Amino acid sequence: MSDYGTQKHPVQLNGLAYLPIADGPTAPEIRAYEIRYESTDLAKKPYFFGWTLGEFLLAASRMQDTAGWQKDWNNVRSSNYTDENWVQIYETSDATVQSFYVTTHGLFTQSLYSNIISDYWGKLVIAPCNVYGDSKVSFGNVHSLLGLKRAVR
Repeated sequence: MSDYGTQKHPVQLNGLAYLPIADGPTAPEIRAYEIRYESTDLAKKPYFFGWTLGEFLLAASRMQDTAGWQKDWNNVRSSNYTDENWVQIYETSDATVQSFYVTTHGLFTQSLYSNIISDYWGKLVIAPCNVYGDSKVSFGNVHSLLGLKRAVR
């Protein structure tokens, strides 16, 4: 706790973003998610270092928190984490002279995908974090590695 509010990266969200340690979010992970803007340095500004905002987005997808995801997504441009045409994501907010950051591109992509379909917590869920409103989305012949087949319209 000595670095509370000054952390560069939200490592407490790792269980929500990269590797689940339970069948659902644990109490410490839920709390870490709730205070992600308070515990991470300059996030309230908004300003983000490295993969921080990408992890925020993916954690929101895993938490199935539509409002939280939209807040994080709205901070992509307001923090200057991407160019005005959304061509590249910067390594850090305002780091426009540095090369784009492939790690964060991957986190963004996984978050967008996980909003639509996810098996992160061990079961297949369609539209767990529906940030797309009334948009028409359909799936057909969804297969899992365990052989589950589901047609969804």
